[in-house]
Amino acid sequence: MFEDNDLNGLLELISKGKTILNIGSEEMCAPCRRMSPLFNELKEKNGEIRFIKIDVQHNADVAEHFNVGGIPHFISLNEGKKVSEFKGANELKLNEMVESLKSL
Repeated sequence: MFEDNDLNGLLELISKGKTILNIGSEEMCAPCRRMSPLFNELKEKNGEIRFIKIDVQHNADVAEHFNVGGIPHFISLNEGKKVSEFKGANELKLNEMVESLKSL
């Protein structure tokens, strides 16, 4: 299980199965807040994929590990290996990311 400030726990968690990381900060980032409802909706509809929100304010080590340069930053992984990523509030890209990950 991943908890704030636990990079090792996160890496262990994402090493198993399909995962989408949402790295951002809803507190200080309007685009992050705008993407949150869609991220939550996709999480509810796609039980075979693990969806994890990571707040950069509490997880600088995670942001550094994944080379996050802007938020929101989305990363899809399969068995711990990066499949795709994008930055910004792009609903179409997030939907495509989920569909792509489901097809693996």
